[in-house]
Amino acid sequence: MSGTTNQPTGVVVLQTILHRPFAGMEAFASWLKESTSNYIIGEHEADAEIATTHCHILIAGLKVTREALRKQIQKVSPGKGQNCTMAKTQNEPRVPYDEILLRNYIIKGNIKHVMSTSYDDATVITAAAAWITHEPAVSKTSINSDVATTVNKKKKSNKYEDCHEILDQYFTISDTNQTRLDSTTAHGRAQIYQAITMWANAKRKAMSTYLAADYYDIIIQQAVPDHYANLVADIINHRHRWSHPPRDA
Repeated sequence: MSGTTNQPTGVVVLQTILHRPFAGMEAFASWLKESTSNYIIGEHEADAEIATTHCHILIAGLKVTREALRKQIQKVSPGKGQNCTMAKTQNEPRVPYDEILLRNYIIKGNIKHVMSTSYDDATVITAAAAWITHEPAVSKTSINSDVATTVNKKKKSNKYEDCHEILDQYFTISDTNQTRLDSTTAHGRAQIYQAITMWANAKRKAMSTYLAADYYDIIIQQAVPDHYANLVADIINHRHRWSHPPRDA
């Protein structure tokens, strides 16, 4: 890990996924160090989406063309379906990546996932501490399958529980997490939608635009109830004004 302190600066953020482990990618890591403002390579074990050990890479402030990046990627992970690079989240609503949220996702609470990065040790440790791991409702220990199915059905989370989890994971302010929920600015609202999408990706939960909007409303209702109440009052007043236009004197 580098000893240089690099914080998110609002530059364009990309995520590259390579279907291969990090071993043998040291030259590519050196190239990223010279060709980006910030980068991090995280190695994840096989999961339901990618059946082999693979790497997630955050690229912030690319100093060369996307074509130059593509050529480097083809050197380390060639072949159809062996790599992809995205500027927006995969699930709806598709929004540009947020550097802090993507960095936290790649580290996933464990600095051992970090294979190479431009961030300093303190930033990596802070990001790891910001990730909250939620245990599954039912243990995978040996229990009767019928009972397990019943318990799973009972434990299935609802929208409100999901939104509590999103708030805990991405917007709980502490010494180790400074991502603040802000519904008053366009950037803050986009960050809320991105947190919803990042959470849905991590949970492998289908998220339509309409469902994301429901989650957004619930998050605002839970996190800033006074602001939410004012929004509702504004909507009611607006409807009342147009449904009951003032009479001419």
